[in-house]
Parts: sequence; C-alpha cells; structure tokens
Amino acid sequence: MLAIASLVLAGCASRASCPAGDLALPPQAPAFVVVRSDQATSAALALLAADGTLIDLDFIDSGTRVSSLVTSLSGDVVVPSTPLGDRTIAWLDRFNVDQLALFADGAITAIDTRGESATSPHTGFSANPYDAVSLGDGRILVARYGLNHDASAPELQRGNDVIVIERGLVTRRIDLRADGVLDAARCAGTDCTAYARPSVLLPLASGGAHAILVVLDRLSRDFMAAGTGALVTIDPATLAVSSPLALEGLENCYYASRDPSDTSRASVLCSGRPFSTEDGRRSSSGIVEVTLDASGALSVTQRFDPGPADAAPFNGIIGIDRARVLYVAAGSLVTGVPDRLVDLDLATGTASIVYRAATAFVLGEGVAATGGALVPDAAANAILRVAVDPTRASVTGSIALDDCIGLPPRQIRPLRF
Repeated sequence: MLAIASLVLAGCASRASCPAGDLALPPQAPAFVVVRSDQATSAALALLAADGTLIDLDFIDSGTRVSSLVTSLSGDVVVPSTPLGDRTIAWLDRFNVDQLALFADGAITAIDTRGESATSPHTGFSANPYDAVSLGDGRILVARYGLNHDASAPELQRGNDVIVIERGLVTRRIDLRADGVLDAARCAGTDCTAYARPSVLLPLASGGAHAILVVLDRLSRDFMAAGTGALVTIDPATLAVSSPLALEGLENCYYASRDPSDTSRASVLCSGRPFSTEDGRRSSSGIVEVTLDASGALSVTQRFDPGPADAAPFNGIIGIDRARVLYVAAGSLVTGVPDRLVDLDLATGTASIVYRAATAFVLGEGVAATGGALVPDAAANAILRVAVDPTRASVTGSIALDDCIGLPPRQIRPLRF
C-alpha cells in the first residue's frame, strides 16, 4: 500500500501549483489518449501521435474548469474502448460522478448517465459507467456497472444494464437479463445473485452481421464473489440481446480487446476469483478468443487456461493479431512480486514474460500500435514501447511523462482524427 500511497501523494502535492489543461487541440492530429490518474482525487488526459510521440501532456485535468461539466475530473476516469466519433475525445467519469463527456468542435458536452429527469428525480445510486460505444447514427450505448438497490427505482435508474443515449439524454434501458447465480458457500447474507455488471462494449462485424459484444463481470452485490463469467451481444439495429454465452470455469471477466486485423474477433480476459492471491486466482482465470460469424452468432474459438508455471492474467489485454495478445499479470505488494507484461500465443498456449515492472499494480491498459503496442507503467511514470514480431515481443524503449502534475499513466485508448 505504501507504493500506491506515495503515487497518490505525489500527484496531489503537485497538482495545485500547476497550470490547468487548456483544452486546446494541437496542430498535429492525436491518435491516442492517455488517462493519467492518482486513482483517488485527480486525473488528466494526455494526447499522443500515431508513433507514440507526446503532443500534449495535459489536454484536460482536474484543475480545468468548464461550465458544461458538473464537476471537474475526479480520480476515477476512463476512456471508452473504441472512439465515439471522428475528431471526438470522450471520457467517462465513473463512481458517484456518472458522466459521459464528449469534446468535439471545441466544446464539451456532458451527459448524466443516471437517467434522471424532471419527472424522475435522482434516487441516489451511482450508474458507475464503465464503457461506451457509438452506434453511428447519433446514438451511444453506455454500460452501467452500478446497481440500484432500490427496487422501486424508475426504469431508467435501475443500473446493471446498458443504456441508450440520444441527443444527450438517457432514452432507453436495455435489461441484459444476464444475472448469474453464486455458489451458496460464497454468498453474502441471502443474496446469491451474480449481477451481470457489464464492463466492456466492443463492436464486432462479420460479413453483413454486426453486433456489440458485452463483457459481463458477474460480481456479487458486495463485489467479494464472482459467478461464472459470460458474454452477450446487442444487435445495433434492433437492440435485441442474445442469450448469455457462459465462460465455464472463468470468473471476474472484466477486460477485452479487439483483434486489430479482424473485426469479427476479440479476446476477453478473466482475472479469476476476486481478492485472491495469484495462485488462488489461477484456476479461474484465463483468456478466450471469441468470434462473430456471418449469422451474428458468437462462439469461443480459442482459450488459454494458465498452467501452474504461467503468470495468471489480471488486466491490460491487448489484441495484436489473431494468434497473439499481450496481457498484464498482477504482482503483490505483500510478497514483492511485480507486475509482469506477458506475450501469449493463443494458438499454442505459450506465455512468455517480456517485462517486469518495479512493483505491483502499476501496469495499466495499453493499446495496439504500429509494430506492437504502447503500455502505461505508473511506477516509471512512462509509456512502454513494445515491439512485436512473429516470434517474440520486447520492450524497446519508453516515453517519459515528466511534467508538473506528476500524475502516472493508467490507460491508453485510440482516437480517430
């Protein structure tokens, strides 16, 4: 915990004396956005060029004041998995802020994802929006991880769902009907529900078929236990939801990445039993490749179950091509094991460690880039350049983020400019 605390304190100590991000797009078109955060109170967004070069260390941050935002950035900010439009920078401010923000044409539009209205006032729950995807016709889908425990809450304020946003308002709730059941031995009290808790939305296409892949975390009410991981798809034309595809033996399915060379494929990472050691998580962790066929059906086409000597997947999965992914194996602050970046050949099940961080819980969610990937390393306050060839992956350098605010990088996502 000391390592995390020091990062938090470093970010907070320097933030107050730094000029705020000015929301000015640089002359060079950005290709990636970096979330920098102390994971407590402060965040900032940086912009990278297509080759990974830094072009703006602080586009917007927690010191930036914009009248259209209800609040400045909190420390719990993420960027959607896929761009929400051309020349658009979007972010989700999650727990207890519940905003989707869109920056386009020099202005910010902030959207409340809780579903409240003049006739349906806020009931006090946090929508906790986790991901968003554009349907390409002005509508946006948002995955709401939060669950409203008030059984009498209005329909649009239920949570544990995907919502439709049109013209800046929540207009519809898509009930995924994908809750699972917990093992009775791991129930909290009498609630044995593994709530769907959608975490990732990814558009897939195969021939004439299109679908939004929805990854379900399926956690208990208190987040301490997980049910069997599962996936559903949403038809972007009808908004119909498929029957859940269970990922038997896998739990805490929380991350996913598309194959950059094939729009019909994605890889889903399940980190295993929550709040357990790496050895305790290994048997219920893994990575599956899923494929959408021309009829719109989803199936598992490859699967990796880590063996006793393999580093257990935890987060940060990056699709490289059909047979390759990178993923992060979490370390431990107790035992001193650091985070590791792992190169996985899904076809052979061969997993090789290519990088060891300085400590645990510092490697974040990276992105595929030309020739390899970019991976955030909070401990180094830098972005790793990872080269991937047909036989191996290697870290070839890094991009330092040394500046006034001192917020470490946590996530990198693509932009379309």
